[in-house]
Amino acid sequence: MIIGEDMTGAGWRSIPLTLAAIAYCVSNEIENDLMQYCPNWTAAWLPPKEVNGNYAYIAYNEKANQYCVAVRGSVLSFNWESFQDWFEQDFDVMFQHPWNYPPGSNVYISAGADKGLNNVSHLVAMVNDKPYTMLQFLLKVLPEKNASLAVVGHSLGGALATVTAPWLRYQIQTAGQKLPGMSVVTFAAPSVGNQNFANDAPLF
Repeated sequence: MIIGEDMTGAGWRSIPLTLAAIAYCVSNEIENDLMQYCPNWTAAWLPPKEVNGNYAYIAYNEKANQYCVAVRGSVLSFNWESFQDWFEQDFDVMFQHPWNYPPGSNVYISAGADKGLNNVSHLVAMVNDKPYTMLQFLLKVLPEKNASLAVVGHSLGGALATVTAPWLRYQIQTAGQKLPGMSVVTFAAPSVGNQNFANDAPLF
């Protein structure tokens, strides 16, 4: 769950759903959309462009002291990004790749999810005039603020959130840092891995 928001009643999902929905917006509109629809959240890491059809941003809630990675789902427009999302990721489920975060015995995710995670991991945003990947940024700010971390996404974004979250967890742990409190919220997300992945993926 997202920490520091109103979690009472059925409306608690509105914040993570809105953060996930904003990932579909044009990058230069995300800051204004956060101000309008999620006023407690501000853009912290905002790549100017996608990588091979995939996009994500990071927002920060100062009151809750929490960062949230929001991963975009499949683009519906008739363009190259949409082709990459649908045909190179959504439909690329016949082949599987080993899951190595951490390595396990017969743990696999779909080839499409593997491509999407690789693309998301190569997104770059400028922060204080320095380029940061998502991981580089989180390795810097999470220990500085002792902040928690959420990962959200809808559809393909939800599927990629399912692999991005344990990937980040593994990378943070491998870097020797204290693991932050983590949560994952997905919406209409297809399965990304085999039964061993489902069994071995960390519970948040």
